[in-house]
Amino acid sequence: MEILRYPYRADPGLMLLILGFFGALTAVLGWVLLTGGGAWYAQALFLASLVFTTMGYLGLTRRGEVVLHTDAISAPKSLFRREVVRLARADLTSVELRGRRKDRYLWLRAGEAKLVISERGLPGAEAFDALVAALDPGLGSA
Repeated sequence: MEILRYPYRADPGLMLLILGFFGALTAVLGWVLLTGGGAWYAQALFLASLVFTTMGYLGLTRRGEVVLHTDAISAPKSLFRREVVRLARADLTSVELRGRRKDRYLWLRAGEAKLVISERGLPGAEAFDALVAALDPGLGSA
């Protein structure tokens, strides 16, 4: 079996939208707070929008890779983290396909370790289907 490699990253268009909206909201709320206005809820909204702005930035800049070897699969723990999880194929106890259409997820478990791969993080539905078929040919597509 050949090694399958796919880039794995968040949708750049969505991340730009999140970054633009919440970045502007963070700037406006920061200006309101710096000029002495705003109550506790403005501070809470500022912190929440700052978190979403950071997530948009991380989603835009983080790039990972899903690699299916003959003996293992490795992928980032999530679209926003660099930590890579490697599960041995022999140790897989569960391979599940959840969701439908473009919101499909591949759930892999090996004992206590788990890995969830989102279809949206891969280059397309074909890559996701090829990955699913290589891991569990009987699973099919949802």
